[in-house]
Amino acid sequence: MKLKEYLRTLYGESDGGYIGISYRAGERMLTKWFPAAELTEIENFIKDIGAKTDTYICINPRRKKLTSKSRGSDKDVKCAIGCYMDFDIKSDAHAEKRLPETKEELLSFLDGLPNKLSLLCFSGHGYHAMWLFETPYEISDDDAKKYIAGCVKAWERYVKSRAEKEHGWHFDSVSDLPRMLRAPESINFKTEDGCKCEVVFANDIRYSPSDFQPYIESEGDTDKKEFDAFGCMGTGSAEELIGRCEFLQYCRNKSETLSEPMWHAAITNIAQTRDGQEAVHEISRPYPKYSYSETEAKYRRAASEDKPTTCEYIHKTLGFKCKCECGVKAPIALIRQGNKAVPDKWEEPIPLDEYVLSEFPVDALPKPLADYALALAESTQTPVDMTCVSVLPKIAVAMQGKYRIRAKADYFEPPNVFVVIIMAPSERKSAVENATRRPIDM
Repeated sequence: MKLKEYLRTLYGESDGGYIGISYRAGERMLTKWFPAAELTEIENFIKDIGAKTDTYICINPRRKKLTSKSRGSDKDVKCAIGCYMDFDIKSDAHAEKRLPETKEELLSFLDGLPNKLSLLCFSGHGYHAMWLFETPYEISDDDAKKYIAGCVKAWERYVKSRAEKEHGWHFDSVSDLPRMLRAPESINFKTEDGCKCEVVFANDIRYSPSDFQPYIESEGDTDKKEFDAFGCMGTGSAEELIGRCEFLQYCRNKSETLSEPMWHAAITNIAQTRDGQEAVHEISRPYPKYSYSETEAKYRRAASEDKPTTCEYIHKTLGFKCKCECGVKAPIALIRQGNKAVPDKWEEPIPLDEYVLSEFPVDALPKPLADYALALAESTQTPVDMTCVSVLPKIAVAMQGKYRIRAKADYFEPPNVFVVIIMAPSERKSAVENATRRPIDM
């Protein structure tokens, strides 16, 4: 299926509204808005901009033409064209590793779902799946918006839950109504080589929103908050924690036959580390009755509650005796506050006047700025190092929006420079700083 047919399939039945095409412009995302009827113009724009930068389609039409810096919110969505999901395939392009190994593995899973796909697009490093409605569902009021948002979200929740239970896969949530997905026939520039996005297949299978209504959870569960993985992320390394604790080492080494109380005591501590999720599954997997979904549920509860089992409970109730005397209340404290039995010894601080440092290389600055720094140092009777260092962040400000630093293939940073001038009081720091920033304050 070509891009023209794709657009007709999605929007040929739309009654008005605007389609947004979002694209990366430097460090910003901009959106160009087209009336939904102008499919040829949309096609030509995607082909042009999509060959140069990451390009996306705001899947659901909006009520009105928005600004180039806005993609809108739920209240701006005019209608919903169907349900949609984003499925990544395991590769170096994704940090998440709990993903399908191959396209065939993913398609086999999707084929087993009760609702069959209407359309599938290759996104460069994964697939966008769609279950299209017979006609776009018009969002006439808040009740209609709540209903259709519930259907789309419920179907995604069902598919994600089934993927996790059957395969241990973890996919991102993309079911919000203002969602944008990569445009077919554009290039995914996430990696240096670039991958072309394209429609893999499409058919005539269509749905009514009511086909997804059975997946809406009960009213009591609908308001249940999703697990906040970032908010529950702990600190320190699980490997470091296990390496410092005899009990956790025992639990890891005996995980195949470990009792449930000991296992629970271990994960309530390991779950508090930054990589606790992976570590909990790693030490649990050798157990013959290991279940990814059950282990994940208990990990999430432990991470959310932040109530690590104490050493006193481990010693007195579980009967595990440590040979060392750590002096901590719970194992996690070994990396939260250091091991009291072996306190870290600080090195003696080096006096600031012990070494004579070289002066700032003034010649490294462009000549006009070097001359200015030297003149300012003479005028204010301050070290040239201070005036040169004060000039650097102002140069960075002047470069904002014109240049950016490419740290790796898909990661850019603005050329920010942060400096700190440390000198005794009354050394004219403010005079120098005020002079160098005067041009950008004008």
